[in-house]
Amino acid sequence: MRVVKALLADPGDQRDLERLCEDCGASKRTIQRVFQEETKMNFGKWRQQLRLLHGLQLLASGEKVTTAAFGGGL
Repeated sequence: MRVVKALLADPGDQRDLERLCEDCGASKRTIQRVFQEETKMNFGKWRQQLRLLHGLQLLASGEKVTTAAFGGGL
């Protein structure tokens, strides 16, 4: 949950999974396993979906396409 919370707070976080795991106190293998079990997606796919959803939310709130495409503060 610490990895998820960190990325929900900042979907544009550029840290790779290894660094996120170090910062959150979990092993990379454990996080990969849990993401697969809980979401039926690997971590990379989940992160991609998070960023896509964030971009769609920006568009729905009236942001310009270019702003949403570049993360709107990501």
